[in-house]
Amino acid sequence: MNPSASNPGMLSKVLSLAGALLVGYWLIREFTDEPVWVLVVSLVSLVAWIAFIFVSRERSVVSALLIILSAVTGAFATGPTAGLLIGPVIAAVLTMIGMPHRPTWHGVVLALAAAVVIPIGALSVDIQPLGLVSMEGGLAIAVIAGFSRRQIRVTQVQSLQLLEQRIVVEEEKARGAALAERQTVARDIHDVLAHSLGGLVLQLDAVDALLEAGRVDDAAVRVKNARAMAASGLAEARRAVDALRDDRRGEPVTAPEFRRTIDELLAAHLSLGGSVDFSVTGTDRELDFDVAEALRRTLQESLTNARKHAPGAPVAVRVDWSRRRVELEVSNPVTAAVPLAAPAGHGLVGMKERVAALDGASVDAAFVDGRFVVHTRLVTS
Repeated sequence: MNPSASNPGMLSKVLSLAGALLVGYWLIREFTDEPVWVLVVSLVSLVAWIAFIFVSRERSVVSALLIILSAVTGAFATGPTAGLLIGPVIAAVLTMIGMPHRPTWHGVVLALAAAVVIPIGALSVDIQPLGLVSMEGGLAIAVIAGFSRRQIRVTQVQSLQLLEQRIVVEEEKARGAALAERQTVARDIHDVLAHSLGGLVLQLDAVDALLEAGRVDDAAVRVKNARAMAASGLAEARRAVDALRDDRRGEPVTAPEFRRTIDELLAAHLSLGGSVDFSVTGTDRELDFDVAEALRRTLQESLTNARKHAPGAPVAVRVDWSRRRVELEVSNPVTAAVPLAAPAGHGLVGMKERVAALDGASVDAAFVDGRFVVHTRLVTS
């Protein structure tokens, strides 16, 4: 709990001190002829109350003892001072009940004790029953006011706690968003490097083999293809950076634009010596940016894996459009083991993370009848 929520403010201290001094002034002015014990007990009550005002911690044992001392001695002197000392008693009871960190029964017991002590102290003087009732009534009002004050302060503390919890939640959300962004960066970097640099390695390996065989013209063609692949990789890197900047995340991707990105990936695969059997069912349409990006990255990663684990083998790519969904299936025969798990943010795991971030989306990667199949399902608008 915030200490400021339980400690009286400066204005409250000033007003309480002013009230105590005023009671002390009238006590000395009007009751100097009373027995000495009345003045002594009354002054003890006032001094205890003034001392409590300047105790900085309401939680301390000393502060509780000062409140009790002020209430009990003040109650004992209330009758002999014609109700003047009921002020410190009311203030002590109201304060004790109004402390949200103390059990309620502490204040209730203090009020009952004061209610019993008031008539005992009044036995030494001649006081009318109505006056005694008014003193007890003032004490009852203090109890009610104490409960009201307690509720207000409990509400304030709860509001402060809710605010602190909200700040913690917002900080956690910010950290989560930053982590998600870093994962996105890792996935995009992996996709660009695996696709572009992997293709360059294949092209340069082919150039090396052709040069050794003396086929210079064919090697030159491969060099041109490698240059085109490098340019494509640079464009892909720029596109990844643009996506991370959220420049287009609110803009839909048109059907022709999406088909063009698919064609570019398939053409790049063919230029690297791959083979593709591409088919489309249904009618293509506009897609949300994140959906289109997930499909493009999934196809890119699948083609890269096919070149790595089944070089030269035909790859079957199928896009199926339905009324509310679009599905992408990429499959190829395997000639080497395909890892189904990888470090977070890489390969198939990175692909699954990207798709899982979308509502209603799923992706499966598994061996089916001697083929490695990646099946992605996404919800369209």
